[in-house]
Amino acid sequence: MRIITTSHKRLRDDDVREGYLYHIRGEDDNGEPYSVEKHVWVNHCYSVVLSEPIDFGDDNYMTLGMFAETYGIDLLQVV
Repeated sequence: MRIITTSHKRLRDDDVREGYLYHIRGEDDNGEPYSVEKHVWVNHCYSVVLSEPIDFGDDNYMTLGMFAETYGIDLLQVV
């Protein structure tokens, strides 16, 4: 898996020509980036386009720590 692009702008599906669009949600308390999700309506930090889909399992999100462990990419270091 690789990062294709990131943006502080909230990207939409039709903005993406290739790859899989996800959004980073900030924590409620301090706004620090916390999780990667397919859709984020509040506390949006930034958007990221990845070369492969994320397997969220039964959840609708993955913490950034779990994402880094699973995929070997630290999404906190890319923006």
